[in-house]
Amino acid sequence: MSGLSPANLVRRVLTAVVVLLLSTYEEEEYAPRAAECGAAAYIPKAVFGPDRLEQAWAASAPSA
Repeated sequence: MSGLSPANLVRRVLTAVVVLLLSTYEEEEYAPRAAECGAAAYIPKAVFGPDRLEQAWAASAPSA
């Protein structure tokens, strides 16, 4: 099972949960599909690091 199905389920059942997907798939290929499933961000493992994680978390934070 890919991460898309669980992400979709989590977002439908636990709406307050923020889903960040991390995968080996290329961003251009997988990011749009991750967004369709309700993931707040998609990070390819090739570029994963503290800075990228911080960017994704900041982008997913609710506006005040």
